[in-house]
Amino acid sequence: MVPLYVTDGNERFCAALARADAHGVASVYADDALLLAPGSPEVNGRPAIEAFWKAGIAAGITRAELDTTVTHERGDLCVEVGRYRLELATPDGATKDAGKYVVVHCRDGEEKWSWAIDIFNSDRPSA
Repeated sequence: MVPLYVTDGNERFCAALARADAHGVASVYADDALLLAPGSPEVNGRPAIEAFWKAGIAAGITRAELDTTVTHERGDLCVEVGRYRLELATPDGATKDAGKYVVVHCRDGEEKWSWAIDIFNSDRPSA
């Protein structure tokens, strides 16, 4: 069973991305979160993560789906492993990408869960 906070965070992330709302996308991350995206240096902190997703939206990301395959919860941490699908609107037409991800969720002192570490990579072969 997938914890409700995982499902809620994923739904908020996908809904904000569909609205082209980089601030909303970044709101699922912890203040000091780390984003490890393919072909990119590490991105540290919520403001930088918001800028990353703002650039992604500007580059054409229009939609994402996240499917959790397994979670491991221990105290104030939960590791989520899953599959993602992205849609990008490009001048040449829509492009789709699919791959896998790992998100480490953390709970703060106020019992709020957020994404502490997010890493994803495409199933496409590297060039």
